[in-house]
Amino acid sequence: MNRDHLNAAAKRLGAELIRAREHRRLTQRGLAAKAGIGRVTVANLESGRGSVAALITALKFLDHRFADQPSGVALGHWIKQSRKNVGLSQERLSSQADIAKFALVR
Repeated sequence: MNRDHLNAAAKRLGAELIRAREHRRLTQRGLAAKAGIGRVTVANLESGRGSVAALITALKFLDHRFADQPSGVALGHWIKQSRKNVGLSQERLSSQADIAKFALVR
């Protein structure tokens, strides 16, 4: 995956986070307070930046799931299974996504 593709995907994910937040009639400040993360962190996530851990925290609070994520399957577990289903090791995925393996595991 090239950097442009990853940046475009991150921006789409940020736009979806905005949609989910607004659907629940929350401001960035409201989501941040309820999820226990900073408002700037929420703004960064919505701009396609930020950590995977913060994204998972926000999505859990919003009770939001990905299109292919079955209900009743936790986000972290679904990511792990999806990675395994396409045959990616933690090392390869962390390298392709340009995140630390530690962050991926967490």
